[in-house]
Amino acid sequence: MTLEMPDDRLMMPGQLLARGVCRHLLTYDFVTVEELVPTRGLRVDVMALGPKGEIWVVECKSLCTAAISNLRHDSQRPGRSCCCVRQV
Repeated sequence: MTLEMPDDRLMMPGQLLARGVCRHLLTYDFVTVEELVPTRGLRVDVMALGPKGEIWVVECKSLCTAAISNLRHDSQRPGRSCCCVRQV
């Protein structure tokens, strides 16, 4: 079975950003998944599993008006934050 990657010209800015995040994390031996739906009503742009077992969740926002508005809205929802939270 061969998996074909979508053409970059057909991808939205946030999708391109998520792809770049995944490529960067791969250089640090992370395994990544894009556009994961962990539970109904939630979507994770990038989820990554690190070489030491750590789990990273990355929300990708491009710098456009709609994305900034979306980020503000996300930060007001319960369980969502517009900042990085690191737990050790």
